[in-house]
Amino acid sequence: MGGRLVVITFHSGEDRVAKQVFRELTRPRIQLYPDGRVREKIPPLLKLALPGPLAPAPEEVRVNLRAKSAKMRAVERICLN
Repeated sequence: MGGRLVVITFHSGEDRVAKQVFRELTRPRIQLYPDGRVREKIPPLLKLALPGPLAPAPEEVRVNLRAKSAKMRAVERICLN
């Protein structure tokens, strides 16, 4: 079953955390043996639903000034069938 996770941030620190978490979950992972050999390659859990952050439209900012700093990021769960 696929699903989406959407995060709206209002501060650069929040956006940085969301970006780092999404980057970590959208990359394939590698498990290593203690001696450094590759044990297993694990596919990513999520894929980016948006290529980058989505900012509010000028019309939205005009109506709601607090929306000016908002950024929306989204990821989508990958179905592994």
